[in-house]
Amino acid sequence: MKKGFMKSIAVAALILVCGALAWAAEDQIPLKLVKGPANNIALVELQNKVPVAGVQFKVEGAKMTEVRTTARTAGFICKFNEANGMVLMVSATGDEIAVGSGSICDIVCDNPATAKLVSPKVVAKKPAGPAKAAPAKAKEPSAKAAEKK
Repeated sequence: MKKGFMKSIAVAALILVCGALAWAAEDQIPLKLVKGPANNIALVELQNKVPVAGVQFKVEGAKMTEVRTTARTAGFICKFNEANGMVLMVSATGDEIAVGSGSICDIVCDNPATAKLVSPKVVAKKPAGPAKAAPAKAKEPSAKAAEKK
């Protein structure tokens, strides 16, 4: 493999696993594989209620030849491994897949009818925590405390 490709994969993987920036939300954000507009295309659809920073999944049962981003993932890095079917999508600029539903990539393959999505992982933007309370003002000494001094 080319050195640049491996570097892209390493950077994308680092972004995906960085727990300080994101939290895993596989159970809450479903990915599914559906029939595409042509005989050799399957679509990966995502329905998300929070912004998504990256996606990783594996396609089994079909040999992929190309993976393309869609309008929802324009600007994302989209890499795949023909040998094992692993697909990785992430933005190097911090873009996110906006809240919504629809296709996030087109998978061009030999037999979309037999393709299955395996081990999907979705990295959602870390939700903002509750607003921090303003620091408490230091209490002024009471009259009794002042008298003791």
